[in-house]
Formats: sequence, C-alpha cells, structure tokens
Amino acid sequence: MNVNYRKATQRGKVVINAVTNLDAIMHNKSGSQPHKMAAWLTASHIERDPQRGQTSPVTPPSTPHV
Repeated sequence: MNVNYRKATQRGKVVINAVTNLDAIMHNKSGSQPHKMAAWLTASHIERDPQRGQTSPVTPPSTPHV
C-alpha cells in the first residue's frame, strides 16, 4: 500500500472521528434550535467516494399500455 494513501486514510479517520464527536456535542447543545442544527448538518456533511462494483440496476423505461 502506498505510504501517502495510508497517511491520507489515517487523516480521514481522524477527521471522521472528530466530526462524530462534534455531532454529539451539537445535538446536545443545539438540538432544540432548528436553525443551528440545519447549519451544522450542512457543514458537517462528509461526501464519500463512490464505491466500486456497486452499480444500481438500470431499469428499462416503461412503455404505456394502449
């Protein structure tokens, strides 16, 4: 495994752990304030890379019955 990949993965785990801890704090401190919770949920969103090999099945378009 590439050393840079390992370091990036470790940093990513630290960031996710920090966001998880902050999420608990925000829910406890600001859970009753919808505007603050909405801002937190937007700011704390972490996008994931697409997972390989997991493709959604393509459904053919439905034809109308005449």
